[in-house]
Amino acid sequence: MPATSPPSFSELLNRRELRQCASCGARFVGLSWRQQCWDCDHQAAGQPPTRPAPDLALKQAKELKRTKAELESVRLKLARQQHLLEDATAKLADLERTNAALHRERDQWKRRYQSMLAGSDGRSTLPPDILRRLLWLCHPDRRDGDADATTATAWLLAQRPRRAG
Repeated sequence: MPATSPPSFSELLNRRELRQCASCGARFVGLSWRQQCWDCDHQAAGQPPTRPAPDLALKQAKELKRTKAELESVRLKLARQQHLLEDATAKLADLERTNAALHRERDQWKRRYQSMLAGSDGRSTLPPDILRRLLWLCHPDRRDGDADATTATAWLLAQRPRRAG
């Protein structure tokens, strides 16, 4: 008769299967020869069962229910925060695009203003009707001979286009 070695741990694990307890009807994972779950087997041997007492199980069920409710509350808060973050990100991107467009427009207006101020001879090209109104507004005769009015009027007169001829 050949000597057989005891089965290895992995072989034992492979022999486990889903069983139904003959005493209480609970499902358990065990070897094919086992007829009872661990709790029923322990009770039959006179040992205390491994299942928690009914009041402890009830407390644990309530705690589990409360924990699940807290988890759901946290999930809802997280979803709201993610929605707010997405909205804020979209608004930020929109504001950055608007900012870039305003910078381009500002630069365009600066170039126009500087090109208007600097004509071909370095003098401004103020429209004649605007120049006339500015001279009328700041002329020294209207400002009781104020020195600042005199300086501004002299500059405005220098901005007049030269007439050919």
